[in-house]
Parts: sequence; structure tokens; C-alpha cells
Amino acid sequence: MQLIYNAWLHGLSKTPFTQLANLSGDPAISLPTYVSSDGMPLGIQFEAAKNQDRLLLKVGSLFENNGLFKELKHQTQTPTPAPSATTPSQSSDSTQVSSSTSSSTSSSSLAETSSSNSSTEIPKTDVNSKKKAPKQSIIIYAVKKVYLHKSANFSQENRLTSYAKRARVDRPMFKVTDYVRDNSGRLRYKVVDINSRSRTAGRRGYLTASSKYVQPVYYQNKVASIKVIGKKGLNEYRKLNLSNKVKHDRHGTILKVKDIKVYHLTTRFILQNGHFVSANKRIVIFVK
Repeated sequence: MQLIYNAWLHGLSKTPFTQLANLSGDPAISLPTYVSSDGMPLGIQFEAAKNQDRLLLKVGSLFENNGLFKELKHQTQTPTPAPSATTPSQSSDSTQVSSSTSSSTSSSSLAETSSSNSSTEIPKTDVNSKKKAPKQSIIIYAVKKVYLHKSANFSQENRLTSYAKRARVDRPMFKVTDYVRDNSGRLRYKVVDINSRSRTAGRRGYLTASSKYVQPVYYQNKVASIKVIGKKGLNEYRKLNLSNKVKHDRHGTILKVKDIKVYHLTTRFILQNGHFVSANKRIVIFVK
């Protein structure tokens, strides 16, 4: 008995934050929801009644699907595109994007930071690592105020312009043409401004790669339902390249999603009716 007791105490000393679950035998789950200012991972633990494992898995899935996980490594989580010169400013779904000016819906605050894993995502890249960064063209938008710089070594002197924090449907977009490191090893995006109706359209420079400031414009994972938030609504098409329009959905329409497909630098949702729509976060938003 003494050996068993000693082993039990040793186990608790190794897992000091899970003792209640260890003692009761109830299911528990720990979720990575925060990274401290000094880079230390923190999280939150949920515990449920006996045989309620599925409930905890649903809670974990809810956090993950709404982009509430915070990990130590930078996660760009964007599809690997096929080589193409096409950008959203040239594609058929960009017309809806550039003309949208309405505020985001009340549920956008939860889903706007979503960055779920995708089977086609590019390799995860540590923002502060000094390893060589992968070259990958992607489309991102700014979720907070950001500065475009002349070089990867940021300073007030080499700022080209600033982009204010905007409503979700009107966030500034950029095409990432390369990943580079500054002199301290911090990851930067080499970008071109693709906001067609802006005075800064076509401007090139460098942006931070921190997911606190910039994120992929297009959803990467299939979701159950989406809500149209574009002011002028959303068009449904018969083809993946968003051609052969068959229907128009008004602002606020809820649509059921069947699957998601990669198309060049973008993604498309396949609806339950088989039609294709843009998976641009400035036009649609995930809903439960």
C-alpha cells in the first residue's frame, strides 16, 4: 500500500493542475487558449461528469472551429495554391468584396479569428525562428492596424503607409509573394496591396506575419453553415471558378455547407444544393 501511495503522490507531483480529475476519475480536457507575453503557453481545463467525454470533445471542437486556440508556432494555415497569376481582384468573387462596406454581424467577433487546420495547409512556420522561411503565395487581410514597410527590418523611418483597423467586410487585403526574415529572425510577409479601389493599390512592401494582425482571407476548413455578410449579398454558381451564376443570396441569408474546395489562391464552399460560393471571410461568416 505504501508503494501505491508513493506512486500516487509522484504522479500528482508531475500533473499538479489535473489533480481533481485524477482523484475523481472524471473526464477532463485542457485547451491551449493563450500565450503569455513572455511566450509561455497557458490554457483552460474543463471537467465533466463520468461518461461525458463526448461533451468535452464538443467543447474542444467549438473552441477550435472558432479559432480560439493559441499556439506557440505561427500558423498561416492556408491552402497550397496551384500556380496562377489570378488574384482576388481579378476573380469573379472580388466584385462583391470590393463593393462591400457594411459592418460585420454580431457573431463575427467569434469567428473572425478562425484559422482551422486544413489538409492542404502550408508548413507551420515559427514567427521568431531563424530557419529559412518557405515561399508561398497566399491572400491575407489585416485584422488590426498595420504598417507597410520598405524592408523586413521594421522602423518608423521605413514605413510606407498604414492601414487602419476596419470592419470585417472592408478589411485591407494583400497578396503574399514571399516570406522573409528580419535581422533578428522574425518572420515577415513580402506583399502587394490588392485593394483595387484604394489609392494604395499595387503598392509593395513588408508586413508583420503575426496572426494577431494578419490572417488568411479565405476559410480553410469546411463548416456546417455560413451567413452572408456582404452588403450586396452573395452569388451562387454552378462551377468552381464561380461562373454560370444560378442564384443570388441576400445579406443575412444562412446557407448549409457540404464541402470546401481549393481554387488557385482562394477557397470555395460547396453548398448542400451543389452550388459553389466564395469562402471569403469578408463576404461570409461561420455560424453554428
